[in-house]
Amino acid sequence: MNEINKILDKKNGVIKVTAEYAFEPEKDFISGIKEFIKKQTGAKSVELTGQINTELIGGYRLKVGDEIIDASVRRQLQKMKACLAAVDGGS
Repeated sequence: MNEINKILDKKNGVIKVTAEYAFEPEKDFISGIKEFIKKQTGAKSVELTGQINTELIGGYRLKVGDEIIDASVRRQLQKMKACLAAVDGGS
């Protein structure tokens, strides 16, 4: 049944997105994310389901199909740490 729903969604131009955020976002944020995804993918509609994940510290993470967009503070800190370690020679 799940595969049938995926096929129908694709045929009808529906993209399902799962969002995780550090705290409950404002309504404008959700509608902005939906519009952005519609423009980037050409989808007719975006179905977004979300949940709070306090491990993110701040920001959000989106799962669109098989892709993950990680705009969380935790991820940014990890990237910064890696950059600093590379510049410092890893110490």
